[in-house]
Amino acid sequence: MNNNMQILNEKVMAVCPIENVYFQEDGLIGIVYKDPDISTDQQKQAAQQVISEWPLQEKKLEKLAKIDEEWEAAIAQGWNSNQGFSLGLSANDVALISGVFALAKEAAALNLPLPQIIALDNTAISFTSINEMVQLLLQYGSARAQLSSVFASRRKAVENATSIEEIDGV
Repeated sequence: MNNNMQILNEKVMAVCPIENVYFQEDGLIGIVYKDPDISTDQQKQAAQQVISEWPLQEKKLEKLAKIDEEWEAAIAQGWNSNQGFSLGLSANDVALISGVFALAKEAAALNLPLPQIIALDNTAISFTSINEMVQLLLQYGSARAQLSSVFASRRKAVENATSIEEIDGV
């Protein structure tokens, strides 16, 4: 059973006691009830409702998976600083850069050398002042926030879609 069919099976099981769902020869989805005489009409109607809504739900799952793939690709690409280096955008990268910045503020306050940031190509990025570092990290943070916002908006649009055409437009 493919992953989407497994999800449908679980959704139907949540509203009605069934063995499983399956595709019929005519392409429609059938249900094998655990005991048709025990399942109430209300449970059977709820199961049919889940099945009737499935094409839209399946399309949402597929679109969200595509958006997740695009997100991973954008994160893997990193942020181009337009200064000859790129910085990582993963959660680990953001945490590491935040930590380096916290240390840099302390180093600056103690008149010590600022720590370096390592770019995606493994080159060390040095700063002559904390202000130079702040300017770069403000740009980095803004770009990362913008990227997150764009993808969150796309995910939300898919979740809120009420038709397949709306999903296709996201």
